Amino acid sequence: MTIWIALDLILAKAATSELTIEPPSHEDLEAAVQDPDEALLGLAAEGDRVDFIFQAKTRSTSPWSSADLAKVLTGEQDEEDIKGRGRKKPLEMLMADLRRRYVFITNEALTESLRANEAQHFFDFPEATELPPYARESYDAPAQAALAPRILLCGGVTEEVLGARIDRLLSRHGHVPSVNHLACLKDLRDEVRKRIRGHAAGRWTRSELVGCLLGMAARWLRPGRWITMSVHALLTTYERSWTGRMRC
Repeated sequence: MTIWIALDLILAKAATSELTIEPPSHEDLEAAVQDPDEALLGLAAEGDRVDFIFQAKTRSTSPWSSADLAKVLTGEQDEEDIKGRGRKKPLEMLMADLRRRYVFITNEALTESLRANEAQHFFDFPEATELPPYARESYDAPAQAALAPRILLCGGVTEEVLGARIDRLLSRHGHVPSVNHLACLKDLRDEVRKRIRGHAAGRWTRSELVGCLLGMAARWLRPGRWITMSVHALLTTYERSWTGRMRC
């Protein structure tokens, strides 16, 4: 999930300069989008920043019900799970800061009762006015109207779906030949693991992500091959425009 989000948010959308893996909130990822109205998200927002909070959960039993999801939103599930203790409660985080947006990603499907908060991509926030059932207790109508549009549920993101999305991003925006995707993914996973272990306080910057891709590009080159790229693109926008070309 981390690689998909990084490639899309940093590389394809150019929406942020960095994300944080396993931040102090104990969620899976956080990323701040500066000037959200200018970013390539189709996302309207008040203020000059939107803080994305990503949480991914896998399961292999049954689709997520509204009761299941309510336990996640209220933090009840984490209180039951020793590994989740210390994690901040999503609804409380949203209430504390209007700039925050919460994205829940899972490989399983969602039941019909959660359709109002569901979308296919993690920028397509629905125009919901109520919290999912079972999560509404203690929140009146105005509070729900303020919270619901900032909650997005992405269901059915299976390994196959995830793999296809990553492949497309690597090809279209990373300019990585398909034959090199597996090797590139290995490098990217190594970068994620380093940050999970505490490297750079979990921060993964745009320059580091692009540097990883450029490192792969350097290894593709054989004697007699050369590559030219727009220095301006690499040094200023990185992912937006690799305008050069490769020749044999």
